[in-house]
Parts: sequence; structure tokens; C-alpha cells
Amino acid sequence: MVSLDYIWNAVHRELFFEKIFSADIDWDGQLDRRDTGEFDKNWISNHEVVQNAGDPMFPDSEIDKLREFACKKVFAITQNPDLAGYVSDDFGLIGEAVQKNAVTPWIKGLIKDYIEGTFPISSRVDENGTDE
Repeated sequence: MVSLDYIWNAVHRELFFEKIFSADIDWDGQLDRRDTGEFDKNWISNHEVVQNAGDPMFPDSEIDKLREFACKKVFAITQNPDLAGYVSDDFGLIGEAVQKNAVTPWIKGLIKDYIEGTFPISSRVDENGTDE
């Protein structure tokens, strides 16, 4: 089971966000790819699953801290407020899924992308070989 401490410690590792976002990439183009493909549909459907999940195991303020940290770090690196907002939303989804013990295989893939140093822009295959 993924814990908020695991996520918190991961994002606070040295150069965690820098490894992902320091590249000279068209971030607006990457965001457009997320918005027009399967990724967006999967993000929304997983968000709905998490929203309808059980009771929280810890206060929302813990998720707010995670979101704020991610947003500020990404903005400081890229100067792109839209990208910082998307990353903040991703970590909000991850945090809430952990908070409600509702981490789906797709959200595990989202976590894995970030941990592996990749900005998620497409759906991935889960551990069961199912296209998420």
C-alpha cells in the first residue's frame, strides 16, 4: 500500500522535480497531449472513483501541503503556471487516493511515472497488462 509519507519523501528527494521538468520541452504541447487523449479520460474517471471512495484517513491539510509544494517547485523550475497547476492536481489526486485508500492501478501508474522521472502524458499498461 502506498502511503502519503512515501509520496512526501519521494518529492522531497534532491532534484526530484528538477529531473522531470528541467528539460527544454514544449510543456504547453505536453499539456495539450494530456487534454486530448485517453489520459484525460482516465484522469477524470479515476478522480471520480476517488471522490466517491470512503472516509479520509488523514486531514485534507496534508494533501494541501503536498499540492502546494509540487506547484511551487514546478513553477520555480519552468515558470509555467499551467504546468504547475496540472502537477499540483496530479499530486492532489494521488494524495486523496492515498487518504481514502482508493489507489487504483491507473493511479499507481501515475505515481510510477513521477517516481521514474517522467511527466505523465499518456495512459500506461497496469501490472495486469490492461491498458489503463
